[in-house]
Amino acid sequence: MIKFVRPVKTIRNFENFTWIDYSNPNNDEIADFTQDYPLNSFLLEDITQHGHNPKFEKHSDFDFLILRAYSGESLQNTSDIPSITGKISLLISENQLVSFHRVDFNFLHIKESAQFETVYHAVWYIFSHAVSLVRGTTDSELERTRGIYRDWE
Repeated sequence: MIKFVRPVKTIRNFENFTWIDYSNPNNDEIADFTQDYPLNSFLLEDITQHGHNPKFEKHSDFDFLILRAYSGESLQNTSDIPSITGKISLLISENQLVSFHRVDFNFLHIKESAQFETVYHAVWYIFSHAVSLVRGTTDSELERTRGIYRDWE
């Protein structure tokens, strides 16, 4: 897992939408973002809270999705999912995708030449890559993860 040392904001313009990606955003960047895109305090908390569980919410003008992707951390010395995964928060509208994350996932380094017909194709790309990262773990690590999830039930 690679964590960013400093905040990075990347804007990618695709044919039918714009993707704004905030990597390791600080409070100033989030405040600047909310000047242009007012969000309620609960959404801001969900975006900034490190250990938040995955979820999906439908709002009047956008959808909100939180994903967790395996970060490459070893499962040997941990007992919780947030310490081995990174959170990706997505704000999704017809013509814009905004992402917030603290872990530098390679699959988020997408060039503008990528062929996404709609914003939801990009969301599917992110979702499928986040889920597929689990394949990089060993069987014993996956079994330990299953045990952690069973503890939540």
